[in-house]
Amino acid sequence: MTGFHEDYALRDEVQYVDYSAREQYERAAPAQVLEILRLGNARFASGQRINRDLVRQVNATADGQRPLAVVLSCIDSRTPVELVFDLGLGDVFSVRIAGNVLSPRVLGSIEYGCAVGGARLVVVMGHTRCGAVTAAVEQAQNGGSARELTGCQHLGSILADLRRSIDADADAEAPKEALIDAVARRNVSVVVERIVAESETVRRLLEAGNIAVIGALYDVTTGNMEFIEDEALGLTARERAAS
Repeated sequence: MTGFHEDYALRDEVQYVDYSAREQYERAAPAQVLEILRLGNARFASGQRINRDLVRQVNATADGQRPLAVVLSCIDSRTPVELVFDLGLGDVFSVRIAGNVLSPRVLGSIEYGCAVGGARLVVVMGHTRCGAVTAAVEQAQNGGSARELTGCQHLGSILADLRRSIDADADAEAPKEALIDAVARRNVSVVVERIVAESETVRRLLEAGNIAVIGALYDVTTGNMEFIEDEALGLTARERAAS
């Protein structure tokens, strides 16, 4: 996708705004959207972000939006979706909740982004060193309520969801930091599966070839995004290999 290539329009902000994701929407297949995100993260991690004129983007998006992707991510302050994928205003629907867990409201937001907003890709984005996952692991190991562990009155249902991804036998001997990251990755896979299993809307769009669903894990120490291609839905083996 030329409009998002790392060498494109870096010296011409006006040209970049005019040739944006919103105008490429009708031509962008799910695999192409994945490549846009992959290239954007590569720019972010290497410090080569596109120099966007955000004021012009405010004006350009004032009359409507056509985002390319829906990204479900954690609320962690180190994982702002638009920054880590080097995106602009109007390029992505961002759904954020601690632990990037699924709920009816989250699922409704994902459905809206795809069925109404026209997004072509759903990304479930976890991250390393996740605080919510850490709390869930500590609860599984030591017991106690979410309120006792964290002081948070309403965190219990989120920790319960995250504990689904803890394998007591496999994780028993793992160092704590490695365990937390393994559970975060496993949780991404669980959420990808649940989105498709629990949403007829998403399944219909997948079957029609209109969207793809993929998990990803962001490394807060490097800025790099790992896409979990072998579990992606709606992408062919060739598309996964090419992206």
